[in-house]
Amino acid sequence: MKNMTRVWWGVGGVIVVGLLVWAGNFGLQLYQQWSQQRYIASVEVLKAEYRNDTYGGATPEETLRLFITAFKASDLELASKYFIIEKQAEYLAKMQNWVKLGKGEEVIGRISETSIHGNIDSGYVSMDAQLDDSEIPYSIELVRNEDTQKWKLNNM
Repeated sequence: MKNMTRVWWGVGGVIVVGLLVWAGNFGLQLYQQWSQQRYIASVEVLKAEYRNDTYGGATPEETLRLFITAFKASDLELASKYFIIEKQAEYLAKMQNWVKLGKGEEVIGRISETSIHGNIDSGYVSMDAQLDDSEIPYSIELVRNEDTQKWKLNNM
């Protein structure tokens, strides 16, 4: 009788473990599906934001000029709109810090002296400035929004 009880406990244990493994696998699949749907939804939102994004210039130089004008007018919110959508909040915080540290004029001075490198037709250019022979060049990257054909700052 004791051996039979052990067998039933063993069979029950195997069934319980099997059910737990099945439930865990099912839960993992549901989570992965939910995660994929969330990612797809976020990509669709980002695509819509790019389609509706009207900030930027027809040329990289125009975008840079618009950015400088907004920055000099202390409209950092507007200045941040000239960056690609994914980096607008990051650069708004950076610009606020530049102003707080009194570095705004220095940054604007550097980017005002840039010259373009790259093929505009490719949708990506960099603009470099070197203030004197001892300094490392200062680089700004711009990309073209393919939906609106507006140029956006990517990095500086």
